[in-house]
Amino acid sequence: MNRTIPVLAVLGAAISLGACSGGPDEPPVPDGFVRYRGGGVSFVHPAGWRPVRTTDERNRPVLDVNGPELPSGLYDGQVHLERVPGWRRGLGVQVRQFRGAALLNGYTVTADRAARVEGAAAARRIEATYAADGASGKVPFRMLGLFVLTRDHVLRGFILRSPVSGSANADLARIYESFRLIKE
Repeated sequence: MNRTIPVLAVLGAAISLGACSGGPDEPPVPDGFVRYRGGGVSFVHPAGWRPVRTTDERNRPVLDVNGPELPSGLYDGQVHLERVPGWRRGLGVQVRQFRGAALLNGYTVTADRAARVEGAAAARRIEATYAADGASGKVPFRMLGLFVLTRDHVLRGFILRSPVSGSANADLARIYESFRLIKE
């Protein structure tokens, strides 16, 4: 019996320490990264990236978190976050719209599969490559996207972009894996 109490105490301490690192729903923040929390989502991004709030063509809020600007005039990494409340057309409609726009804009969709996001009614991961116009010509880019439909009909687009040869390309998977729906 005496051995059980110390084991339970150590286990309890370990659980408490885990809760301090963001809890079970949010992974710990890696060195050199910061956590964004707002608008019902959480994710990490490199600490030097700068958030810019804008609106889309329908005046809905959009958040871009931009990496450093390269000599090409393009960003070495970007998180693009959209939120569309009242979406009742299903996730498949959004995915088809994206794929159609991707085709028109010269993107090559390299992956399209179901994704699991805690608290979502449905989620889809889409990967693509494309060439962006830089100051001195075309720059190959990689895109990693997550479309999420919540049970209360909020559609979220979480789109990550990076030049294929950019330093941010290595960070895309870490950023993607950190995405969480959270209570506001």
